[in-house]
Amino acid sequence: MKRGTMRVCGVICEYDPFHNGHAHHLRRVRELSGCEYIVCAMSGYFTQRGEAALVSKWARAEMALRCGADAVFELPTLFALRDAQRFALGGVALLDGLGVVTHLGFGSESADADALRRQALATPDPDALRAGLACGKAHARALGEATGQDAGKPNDTLAVEYLRAMRLLGAAWETVAVPRAGGGHHDGALSAMASASAVRRALRQGEDVSRAMPEAAWSLLVRQWEEGACQRADGLDGALLACLRRMDAAEMAQAADIGEGLEHRFARAAWTASGREALLDRVKCKRYTRARLSRIASQLLLGLTRSLALSHPLPDYARLLGFRREARPLLAAISERSRLPLVLRPAKFRIQHNAAFALDLRAAALWPLGCGAPQLRAGDRELTQKVIILDETTISD
Repeated sequence: MKRGTMRVCGVICEYDPFHNGHAHHLRRVRELSGCEYIVCAMSGYFTQRGEAALVSKWARAEMALRCGADAVFELPTLFALRDAQRFALGGVALLDGLGVVTHLGFGSESADADALRRQALATPDPDALRAGLACGKAHARALGEATGQDAGKPNDTLAVEYLRAMRLLGAAWETVAVPRAGGGHHDGALSAMASASAVRRALRQGEDVSRAMPEAAWSLLVRQWEEGACQRADGLDGALLACLRRMDAAEMAQAADIGEGLEHRFARAAWTASGREALLDRVKCKRYTRARLSRIASQLLLGLTRSLALSHPLPDYARLLGFRREARPLLAAISERSRLPLVLRPAKFRIQHNAAFALDLRAAALWPLGCGAPQLRAGDRELTQKVIILDETTISD
């Protein structure tokens, strides 16, 4: 393939876990874009909803590679554990930094590309925003209403932020909006096209979730479950409470997304709550969504501070998790054109003292503490983990 002719579609994702809706999305992205390759920017051990991922980033990356992706890079924790705007900016910047992406594919409830572009160009009506906040609405909801976004359409919300990030960074990609298939994010029904939250809930309740996942992803999930390598629902509660009870309000105020005195609510709740959900119940208020409070809790656990976020406004490295062997031309092109240093050997990259990468390593060291298998809890496993190279030439349905 000659230089300049490669068509590569980027996808920003979490795959927690990878289900039939994700497989459908990757198939449609490839069909609609006509791209030879799909490269994913995927969150690591903690997700945008503020929780620890169900299974490791390595297992999720392998699921994606077996079910349609050609390469998977890690979206740094510094961006994965933030609001929609910063999550999107981090994902777009990471993909842009690889130097090969020509398209961006995303899910959408509306699939109305023109409407999404109009919303991306819109600026908030300051009067509407102030009125929404005065009524006690969460900032995210008030901002959405002030720009005409529907808070009940989270995929559209992210799509708008992707488009804004592309404009900000000058990424002149073609976009591919794929209509969302199956249940919404908060739909608890377990069906063939169930949401990731429904799959997680059903799995933890002992239900059979095989019908909601491609066979290749399901078999990997079963293996993780049987090995005790899945995150328990309350797995990190003790670590979180121990961390918070060692902090005072002034220390908590350093978290990236905390503000308006919320640190005092966290400081009080840490001493009376018996677990994570109880903690969030005690700090909840009308001005903040539960997802934001959940992100703040994990930011406090990991030490994701405002100063760290300000010192790394965009991703400044690209951690490769895995690729399909038949996608070697894609990796060769990335190696040649990437504007970001590629991290293939984390132990070697660590000596550069990159604070954002250190946060990823901290997340990797803490995440296993919430799993059932004690043998997985060593904190240095991340430094010896090898890049996944998938030899299979077929993609699972």
